[in-house]
Amino acid sequence: IYERTRSLEPLGAALGLFPNGFAALQEISPVVKERIHESAIPLTNSQMKHIDGSTIREMDLISSSSSRVLPTFLVWYLLQQYLREDLPEGVLSLGHVLESFSVIDDDDDDDDDDDDDD
Repeated sequence: IYERTRSLEPLGAALGLFPNGFAALQEISPVVKERIHESAIPLTNSQMKHIDGSTIREMDLISSSSSRVLPTFLVWYLLQQYLREDLPEGVLSLGHVLESFSVIDDDDDDDDDDDDDD
């Protein structure tokens, strides 16, 4: 993994994770998913306010949640830290920028033959 930054610092804003994000984390690393559950703050209610500050709508997300996973929030650097700690040694390379890449298709010769039939 190539990362542009030269060091990983505890900086950044909050990040919201919803059920599909937790499903993706489960596939990437069940350990990281569990650590996020332990560190994150669940969103338990939601309010929609009018520009004058009056409440338009309020929803209790705990009682209305069809899934057991509520949207949660945590600081970005914790997710970054947990993912980094779960990587094998030497996989993360800091201070690198990917300038370009190309895809080599071994089937190019077969594709050229198909074009001749048209």
